[in-house]
Amino acid sequence: VAHELGHRFKDSFAPLLICGSNGSGKKFIAKTLNNLSENKKSFVEINLTELKNLYSWDAVTYLQVMEIIKDKTALKKNICLYVKDFQLLDRSNQIKLLDIFEKVLFKDFQMRQIKVIFSSSNIQPDAQVYDYFYKYLKGGALVIPDLNTRKRDIIMLFEYFLKYYSEGDDIPQVASEVYALLENYRWPGNVRELRLTAAH
Repeated sequence: VAHELGHRFKDSFAPLLICGSNGSGKKFIAKTLNNLSENKKSFVEINLTELKNLYSWDAVTYLQVMEIIKDKTALKKNICLYVKDFQLLDRSNQIKLLDIFEKVLFKDFQMRQIKVIFSSSNIQPDAQVYDYFYKYLKGGALVIPDLNTRKRDIIMLFEYFLKYYSEGDDIPQVASEVYALLENYRWPGNVRELRLTAAH
């Protein structure tokens, strides 16, 4: 499903919401989608957790996020904007942000070839938030289960990361005993830990 959704959105300017717990690979997927695109864009990140801590916000509001989005995209073309930690906005602020995005920014972003990907550490977003992405913005949502609930994916992902980090060199050979250890390990750090293991 993720593969199909990825190829559907890699060259689309429709916004995407990626949901998954910490370490599930949301940012990696966003960057991969951008890299797969025929027209690869500059990757610009807005980390709401860092901004909340930096400005000592009691809570994050849609107006604050909207101003940051406008500032990050001013006079720019052909970028992929990654808005991290969308869950810091409560449901009401999420809806308000998406409403303004649909009515004010969406067409302008399409003309300037600005792709927006939101990520949330909430596994299951609100139904109305889903509606905005699918019905109004003609986008989509990708929910990433934790690695421990999809043991069959461990070897496939590990080999993908090996290939990714080999950068054109021969992919290292891995003993079958190592694969058995990988499959039986609990992976408390989720996909991020598996990716870093492959990198090492």
